[in-house]
Amino acid sequence: MSFRSFLVSRRCWAALLMSAVASASWAQAAPRAYAVVSEVARQVSVVSYQPSVGKLGNNNRVQKIDVPDGALDKVFLLSAQKPLKAANDAADVWLLAPAETDFFGLAVFTDGGRIALPADLKAALQERKSTHLLLFSRYRAEADIRFNNGTENTGPLEGLGYYIDMEMPVRQLDKKEQVYGYLAAYTHFRATLIDVANERVLKSLVTRATRINTAAGNDAKEQHPWQALSAGEKMAQLRDLTQREVARMVPELLKP
Repeated sequence: MSFRSFLVSRRCWAALLMSAVASASWAQAAPRAYAVVSEVARQVSVVSYQPSVGKLGNNNRVQKIDVPDGALDKVFLLSAQKPLKAANDAADVWLLAPAETDFFGLAVFTDGGRIALPADLKAALQERKSTHLLLFSRYRAEADIRFNNGTENTGPLEGLGYYIDMEMPVRQLDKKEQVYGYLAAYTHFRATLIDVANERVLKSLVTRATRINTAAGNDAKEQHPWQALSAGEKMAQLRDLTQREVARMVPELLKP
């Protein structure tokens, strides 16, 4: 091989190498396209403590209340949009309208595990060219209601709702009087990031967040704990808990 041919070959290899590096850099910088689904809050639960005298297991009473127009599921979607865009402003974020039935229900996801996406959902994701699915789903687990002097475990909770206890003595920090009973807003949900192309779970996190309320005022001892908040305040607490937990969890899901 002549010296001239050698120089040409070196230039060809250099060009190919630069092209490969540029392609790799482009691939690394290519923005993700997220689809966001929430199936946590089609209903909220009102769980009332029932003492299980002489019985094993949980005896709590559960009432389900429908949430119209997917109002609380939309809180999940909108709350996820900001941290997704903060991580990559160029990323496409598709917020799917809340469905009338679950895709996944109470499914348990394992980091690195594979799942079978429902055919109609997968087709919609592929049509939209979504690279990742961010899924919010209900999580069923023992309650983790935290007080300053300990934790109250009162049976399993799932999704969004309120837990009512009419018997437990509670003393507010800023008051000397003790009241009986409390009302706890809770969010039990799972946030899962899924690679659409290979149907692999990248990461899945769960939360059991609560906020405790007690009756206030001169007649607090006579009030039912459910009266500690107005209807608007009850919805606002569930919304605020959801926003806080989604804002905390999504950046954690996006970490390599």
